[in-house]
Amino acid sequence: MKHAIVMGALMCAAAGVNADVTTNLWNGAEGGVWSATNALGEYVNWVGGVLPAGTNVAHFQLDDQQTIGTTGATYMGGLVFEPAALGEGEEAPESYLWWMRGWNNNDIFWASTSSLGYFPLCVSGGTLVLGSNCLFYPNDYGTVRKVGDGTVRVSSFYPASRPRRTLEVAEGQVIPMTDSALAFTDVRVTGAGTLTLSNFTSQVGLGSLQSETGAAIPLAGNDLQLGATRSDILTDAVSGTGRVTAVVKNLYVTNIAENITYAARAGRLRLDSLTPAAVPFVKYDFEESLTKDSSGHGRDLVPGGAVERTFDATRGGYVARFTGTVNSGGELVATVTDTTELTGDSDYTISLWAKTFATPVANGYPTLAAIGSQQIDHSLVQFRFVNSSCNTLLLGHWNPAGDRSNLPGPADPAQWHHYMAMREGCRLTVWVDGVKVLDDRSIVLEMTLPETVQITLGRLPGSDRYFCGDIDDVRIYSRALGPTGVAQLLAGGEPVSDGDLAGAAGEPVAIPASARLRTELNGEIQLAGTQTLARVAGNAARGGIVMNAGGELAMTGPGTYNAGVRGANVFAKTGPGALVLGGALAHTGGTEVRAGTLILQSEATLPQPFAVYDFEEDDLGVDATCGGHTLITQSEVTREYDAGRGGWVARFPGTSTQKLEATITSPHFSDNTDYTLSVWVKPDADCGATGTFVSLGKESPFQEVVFRYINISAGTLCLTHWGTTLDFAAIPSPANPQGAWHHYVAVREGSTYTVYCDGAHTWTTNKLGPLSIPLAKQVCIGRQLNKTDRQFKGLIDDVRIYTEAVDAAGVQRLFAGKDPVALARGTVPDAGADAPAPVLHYAFEDASSVGKDSAGTNDLSTIGTGTLALIDSPLGGKALKFDAYRSVYLRSAGFPEAIPSNGQPFTVSFWLQTHQADEFTRQGISTHYPSFVCWGCPTNSTIGYMLSYWFDVNDRTWSARCYVRKQGGLGAIDLCAGTTVPGLHDCDASQRWHHVATTYHPSVGVRNYVDGQFVDGFSANGAFTSDTTRDGGYFYLGAKSTATWARFRGALDEVKVFDQALSVHQIRATMRAAAGGARVLPAGGAVTVAEGATLEVNGTDEEASHISGSGTLDLVSGRLAIAGTNTFAGTLAGDGTLMLPAGAELTLGADPAGFTGYFEMAGGALALPEGVTRVNATFRATAIDGAAQVSYPGDVEIPDGAALTLT
Repeated sequence: MKHAIVMGALMCAAAGVNADVTTNLWNGAEGGVWSATNALGEYVNWVGGVLPAGTNVAHFQLDDQQTIGTTGATYMGGLVFEPAALGEGEEAPESYLWWMRGWNNNDIFWASTSSLGYFPLCVSGGTLVLGSNCLFYPNDYGTVRKVGDGTVRVSSFYPASRPRRTLEVAEGQVIPMTDSALAFTDVRVTGAGTLTLSNFTSQVGLGSLQSETGAAIPLAGNDLQLGATRSDILTDAVSGTGRVTAVVKNLYVTNIAENITYAARAGRLRLDSLTPAAVPFVKYDFEESLTKDSSGHGRDLVPGGAVERTFDATRGGYVARFTGTVNSGGELVATVTDTTELTGDSDYTISLWAKTFATPVANGYPTLAAIGSQQIDHSLVQFRFVNSSCNTLLLGHWNPAGDRSNLPGPADPAQWHHYMAMREGCRLTVWVDGVKVLDDRSIVLEMTLPETVQITLGRLPGSDRYFCGDIDDVRIYSRALGPTGVAQLLAGGEPVSDGDLAGAAGEPVAIPASARLRTELNGEIQLAGTQTLARVAGNAARGGIVMNAGGELAMTGPGTYNAGVRGANVFAKTGPGALVLGGALAHTGGTEVRAGTLILQSEATLPQPFAVYDFEEDDLGVDATCGGHTLITQSEVTREYDAGRGGWVARFPGTSTQKLEATITSPHFSDNTDYTLSVWVKPDADCGATGTFVSLGKESPFQEVVFRYINISAGTLCLTHWGTTLDFAAIPSPANPQGAWHHYVAVREGSTYTVYCDGAHTWTTNKLGPLSIPLAKQVCIGRQLNKTDRQFKGLIDDVRIYTEAVDAAGVQRLFAGKDPVALARGTVPDAGADAPAPVLHYAFEDASSVGKDSAGTNDLSTIGTGTLALIDSPLGGKALKFDAYRSVYLRSAGFPEAIPSNGQPFTVSFWLQTHQADEFTRQGISTHYPSFVCWGCPTNSTIGYMLSYWFDVNDRTWSARCYVRKQGGLGAIDLCAGTTVPGLHDCDASQRWHHVATTYHPSVGVRNYVDGQFVDGFSANGAFTSDTTRDGGYFYLGAKSTATWARFRGALDEVKVFDQALSVHQIRATMRAAAGGARVLPAGGAVTVAEGATLEVNGTDEEASHISGSGTLDLVSGRLAIAGTNTFAGTLAGDGTLMLPAGAELTLGADPAGFTGYFEMAGGALALPEGVTRVNATFRATAIDGAAQVSYPGDVEIPDGAALTLT
């Protein structure tokens, strides 16, 4: 039976219990009170042990199943929970369980750390539950320290409206019970502490996390999401299986655990044996001289007025002394040019030591440090006192929205004190002697610091606000330091690096074979130097691996990596397997293929699978295409690492209840579609005779596709469509396949059905008859839909579902671990080939008409008093930047007829530069948020479509939100639906550009994509915009119909609206078309292919400055252009194109008999081996000039308009 102990604001009473204030120990007697006071008038709680008077630590000794509740605001300085003493003959329960709660959810536990400097949360011998009805609020900026061998389960530790706080897990364990339980908490796991993620949590986001050696963070399939605020550090704490993801900012990992995936989603993941020290923008310690910058940058000071260098015994060195009278004094000024740091909308950290004279000069605004030179809005940072007694501080930006004044300073400013100020986007923090006196995360601020950086010490530029006293150890950083960096700086050490993660690198970390690296959205993985990666993946169209310390990056494969690589490094393909690269590489050290096969291919030109299930994630049902077709119903299916397959595979136990399935609604695999089903299986010895590989559709004639064994001993297969005319049994394949891996493929192309086994064609038939795959289809792996007698027992891997027929050559490539051929012979790659034409297109390239519609006549007009500016776009050309402080947006003259309505499908696609001020802006009584793109009618409050910033009150996170609503009767809104879009918020400036797309289909609803990856969606529950609500509506950029004054401060580029719901592959094609090109290797880089190795080009358009080696150059499809003088001694093969532009020379050392593609002669020269008089390739000549090339020993194709000069 549970017992509740109820605490009022000033008392605690419950039947059968009281407080013995003589012993200060809870004794279970009756009639106790909370209001006993000590000599100081402070409330005395039930305190045990030796603690200083007045610490207000509540000490409870409780029986099992007891609750501590409060009926009013209750202040305390600590909590101690332990089992009550047992009575004579009483047996202890198996475990003790206690709760804390606010009575009727109305009252609050206020935690104060003022007495001890931290809040002890001691739980011993049991478990304390801080549930969702426990309003446990911080009252200051201190640390809650979990001690004792017990457990604390937390559902809601930190409310969003309260100051950020720190939770230290020093002993026992803490278990977050919801994904966001610790979302706004800086968590430290130290000593014997354990942070355990419960089975109720999956994607657990922490404010920040630092773990120390010896601490424990076990995962059980969880995704531990870190780097949400600044830098997090993990040592050897993580174990189990799951994922560690850098979601926003920086995550340092110094020790890689087995069986864990380390990912960068929209943040930076640094793998390094150490966390490098941050390099300050300037550092002035005055030891060598009054003016020298000891940071090494040479940004020396220039003295002015009454300032000198003097020795201070307390500081143990030289300091700068500023003297003067009222409104006069000295200054030290540094003027810095030729830098982009500390300019524009820069974050910063200011740290210095100071003391005033014993008798302060009567100067009302003594200034410690300033950044900027002009006293105008947003162009000056001032860190100063606001009174002549120097006990109140101000951190200002010459802008009311960004000024924070009347901050408590020291009581004795004539002594040495440490002052520190930091800006991190919308967050301002100030410390005095290591104690926070400001932590505000809701400012609305965009800085415009000038291109010429001016740093002033001792005076506010352009005014008489002089400081009189001594200043020492001034450090200014051009970024915000993370929690650990701040702590190190406050402790007198060198802070950890942040921002671009500059600084000396340590040693590369050891990466176990079972660990995996992955990049998503625009995330980056930074390596400390030469590193070999075995298992790396990435579907990010942006971001990738950064070699900021140079060295060599080697990838062994097998696998596919569709993200980028940059740095002054060599990229090497090692290992015997095949590695696919599909991202844009930008490394500068050349590319070497030393072993195995390196494949360069473009997703935009490949036959694209509808879904791929490779089981590399702990969530077995994840669709590896990032298209979002996840199999969410999972039962009894596990995964295991298979060395032979080089990765993780799914284990099916063969039970009648095993499930790995979902109902997927999609128009991209429906009706009378062709298909290809490809699957790797390894049946157990006792696998049932009719084990199913994959099935999809629903049980109705010709609405289901089932691919399975029909007699495993005989090796016969069955391909059925749940009818009588399209059901095919006894398909031959090798007998007794148990115990070995086999590759099975089933293909439908019109009336032709074909099956392959281990790359070989084994059966085909031709049978007329249509399929009718439904929009809402069940996709199931390892069993036949709802059957309980056709389950598979064994291992399954790499299940691929295509919505087209893959040919025999493509199947052989799938068997070899490759993708099908991308392009037909001789076809030149076009990155935008699969991207349809938009019906609205705003590219912002015309300064005279920034709202020009490139697709038609729906030009937009500028509305408002603010300024729209064209800025450089990461895509090339220009992007549109919206005013930070004055309202301005673009709007159509009427509702564009091109926008689909009445339930017609559509897609909205645009590039977005988020702005940190917007993420913390809620404007107006009705709570409005800045919007990116919207259409709707202001007169009846109709929103047909809107994507805007959003604050989620449930998990207290910032993101974007897609929103739909339409007007109902009497002004009511009968449709109000939306969902948050993660990944857009609070990234560092260099990562704030994202591609965003929303698709709508009346049978599917809304699906949102960020950087080419599905993130979420919702059912629209009806038509988006009806013709009856179009009248009076408009199309908006930078505003929304219901609150045009809610300003958007970021930038947009390449805004497009399509009249169809694009697939994820079409969205990526749209991205690549905007970003330009279908290239993988760095343009103009050198390439070497070693003997026995192969470089394969499949659908990309590559440029190399030099190619050499004696391996194989296989131009399967696409094009390779070569510059300069080259000798290639190896084998040339394939059906693609080898281009020789003007000035290029290529000497082949072997007969290119296996090359059946095109030599594109665009002014270059080709030298064939002696004796070769005929080649199987075709020469495509844009001009034939006998002076440059005397003969073509093969077919010649002369395009229309080419010039022929024969000499």
